[in-house]
Formats: sequence, structure tokens, C-alpha cells
Amino acid sequence: PIYDVQGPDVFTVSVIGSNGCIGLDEVEMTINPNLEVFSGFTPDNGDGVNDEWLIGNRELFPAMVVSVYNRWGDQLFISEEGYPTPWNGTYENKPLPVGTYYYIIELNDPKFPDPITGPLTIFR
Repeated sequence: PIYDVQGPDVFTVSVIGSNGCIGLDEVEMTINPNLEVFSGFTPDNGDGVNDEWLIGNRELFPAMVVSVYNRWGDQLFISEEGYPTPWNGTYENKPLPVGTYYYIIELNDPKFPDPITGPLTIFR
């Protein structure tokens, strides 16, 4: 049989051998959300390309909220639900310096309760 897995789940698989013996096993499937989270971007470098931190497939999670922090844990950015306006590398309308920042993406989806976290680099 074919099963379309939509989220984490535990499946029980049973096999009946030619001699009538039955074997059972459980398989836990962990499904990762299909987001494309890029590790860096180049705002305000004059080429008009890669000026915002894009997250691919964000339309799959319309309730997601994205926040960005500096190395001291200060929150620099928080999105509206769905990340409708990608972050442009500013804080209080001022460009942030080149460096590594950290993101937390809350999907707000019961199938994916754990946040997605990681580093994000601003290049100029």
C-alpha cells in the first residue's frame, strides 16, 4: 500500500512469512517541513539582488512567525504571520553590520511543533 505522509507519525508494519509466522515492527517517521531557509543575504550592496532574507515555500505555513536575534539575544526583527514582508537586514530602520545573526521560525502548525533555528549571515 501507498501512504502519503503529512507529518510525524509512528507506523506499525506487519509481515506474514510463507510459513505463517508474523513479524511486527514499529517505524517512527520524522518529516521535516519543506522550507528553503537560506543562510545569508546581501542587503544594500548596490546590485539590487538578494537584498532580503527569503524563505522558500513559506506559503505552506501561513501562520508561521519569524524572528531574528543578534549574538547577545536581542530581538532585531519579528514578522507578521506568514512572513509576508521578508527581512531587509535593518533594525530600527538602520542597516545592521556584516555578521552572523540567529533566527527562530515558529511554524505554528501542529504537525511541526518544534521551531526551526539556525544562523543567518549578512554580507555586504
